[in-house]
Amino acid sequence: MAQQPGKKHNQKQSTSSGWDIFVVDDEPDVLEVIAALLEVKGHQARVFTDPFEALSEFEKAEAKPRLLISDYQMPKMNGMELLQRCRGSLSELRCISASGTLQFQDLEQYSEKPDLFLSKPFRSGQLWDAVDEMLAD
Repeated sequence: MAQQPGKKHNQKQSTSSGWDIFVVDDEPDVLEVIAALLEVKGHQARVFTDPFEALSEFEKAEAKPRLLISDYQMPKMNGMELLQRCRGSLSELRCISASGTLQFQDLEQYSEKPDLFLSKPFRSGQLWDAVDEMLAD
C-alpha cells in the first residue's frame, strides 16, 4: 500500500511518546519499505518525502520523535541540513543517515553528525540492529 508523504504509516500512535521515528527519503518506495520494516518491530514511523515538511512537523510536534532516519541526497535540503535543524530543537535526537552516495568526507563540513550510517542498499537486519542501538535506553 502506497503511503502519502507526511502521513502516519500505522493508524495508531504510540501512546506515551508520540511517534517513535521520523523517516525522510525522497523515494516513496524506499519510505514504504523502511516504514514496513519498522512496523514489524513495533515502531511507529511517520514518513516524509519532503525534508521541509518533516522539519515543520518535527518543530510542531509536542512529543518529539526519538529517532530520525534520513536519506542524505534529497532535493531542497539534504539529510545533514535536516539533522542540523532538528537538533536545533532537540539536541538529544538520535539519527541514522541512510545513503548510497554519502562519503565520510562529506560529513566534515557539518557540526552535527549522524549517530549511525547505513549504506544503501541495506538488509532488514541491519536496519533493525541500527534502530535497536539508537533507541536503547
